[in-house]
Amino acid sequence: MEMIERNILFRKLGAFAVVFASMWAFASCSDDVDEQFTTSEELTIVQFLNQNDSIYSDWVKVIEKSDIEGSLNAYGTYTHFAPTNKAMGKFLQELGISSVDDMEKDLAKLVARYHTLATSYPTTAFEHGVLADTTASGDRLSTSFGEGGLRSIMVNDQSKIVGRDVECSNGFVHTLDEVLRPVTKSLYDVIKANPDLGIFAQALAETGLSDTLTKITAGSRKMYATVLVESDETFKKAGINSFDELKARYSDTPNMKDKANGLYKFMHYHCVSGSVYSSDFISNLYPTFNDALINVRITNEIRINPLVGEDDVETSNGLNMDKVNIPAKNGVYHYLNDVMPFYQPDPVEYVFDLQGIRDMQPFRKPSNHRNVYFPKDLPSLDIQGSFDWFVYEANRGGYRGRDFFWIVSSGCSIEVETDPVIAGKYEVFISYGKAGDGTIMKMYVDGVPQSTYIDCHGGGYEEKSLGVFTFDETKKHKFKAEVIITPGRTVTQWDAVIFKPVKD
Repeated sequence: MEMIERNILFRKLGAFAVVFASMWAFASCSDDVDEQFTTSEELTIVQFLNQNDSIYSDWVKVIEKSDIEGSLNAYGTYTHFAPTNKAMGKFLQELGISSVDDMEKDLAKLVARYHTLATSYPTTAFEHGVLADTTASGDRLSTSFGEGGLRSIMVNDQSKIVGRDVECSNGFVHTLDEVLRPVTKSLYDVIKANPDLGIFAQALAETGLSDTLTKITAGSRKMYATVLVESDETFKKAGINSFDELKARYSDTPNMKDKANGLYKFMHYHCVSGSVYSSDFISNLYPTFNDALINVRITNEIRINPLVGEDDVETSNGLNMDKVNIPAKNGVYHYLNDVMPFYQPDPVEYVFDLQGIRDMQPFRKPSNHRNVYFPKDLPSLDIQGSFDWFVYEANRGGYRGRDFFWIVSSGCSIEVETDPVIAGKYEVFISYGKAGDGTIMKMYVDGVPQSTYIDCHGGGYEEKSLGVFTFDETKKHKFKAEVIITPGRTVTQWDAVIFKPVKD
């Protein structure tokens, strides 16, 4: 898998309007696509592809062999990436077959679904990172931009968009010069297959993480992780030339699968729950597999564990932005610039966004799905009483991640468990939305009722202090919102818990 080049300074290309007229103009019966921006609003995606069979005939056969033809030929709001005949010829040659007729139906189904999203995305909505929605195969596609802006968009760093923004009656079509190869391997298998990561891959196996990162599902739930990796070259810069030398530096007990072992701690510190792509990172603390914390700060790059040393000079590790967003079926990995030792950062401002709870991530839907309901038996939630709750995407500013918990009821409660908070002294705030039918919340911290009530009645967005707390050890904390019975008021909008360090 080729690496994805990004420029963190341009997380979005910016908001500007592109006016589309009638249909794409094709200069000849070849794979060359003119960049004449037009629409095809009278045709469905399938009808458009069929009408231009000199460019898409082989791809149409793939769609016909899959299970998505009906969807792409009916009402909807899709994004479809369509490879040219030239791209398909190369793909078929790699498969060792001469025509789509020889392709197995299951493969055709997987490939077609991998090129299709259930949300309409014009290229002006693309980010340097990943598309918010998943494909019909349940995967995420990364996008990056060269110096040509919209004329140099790469998808998965595999395929260039050579024709963009055909607006059909049921979504957008973007033309590709290469077929996207579906990701089917686990994180461990992808890392192990990378010749740059021999030392790191062996360390994953020796510390037992290979088993964890091979799991794609646990029961009915998908398992996702993000791994920050050091290449063999990066280890070599630090004087580590083999796994044995890595072991000698960090392993301090005989059993490297023991939680107390130094190498075990080192490797688990490189793994974060959930798929966090480069465009997903914000300035915040991220808990690792051993509940230690990574301090991520976003400037003109993605920096990790910044430290102020002698002469007030700040140093930090960071992601190698030329080698980020390498996908696997159960997550993503990024290259680090330097070796990242186990480290406990000093207290910093930390936002616990309720919508970022790990247990919720397998059930998340794209950002334009307003009401996203979740099971009420998630381990990190304690729900009491009868009510509906869901995550709602806010169109107005203020909300962390532009979404929040929406609870519809009164006389009920919901308790959440945060990720680990660094030991220290903090002023703790509750952020929330206000509405005309907003309720009142009584708050509890680690089971202790607080004297401050949160009044969600009115309008806008607010942060309210619960007071100053001293946490003697780094650990998780529980926050409970008890919705007070308020006649005629049934809506609670709880957004986040914010920890702001207090200096003595």
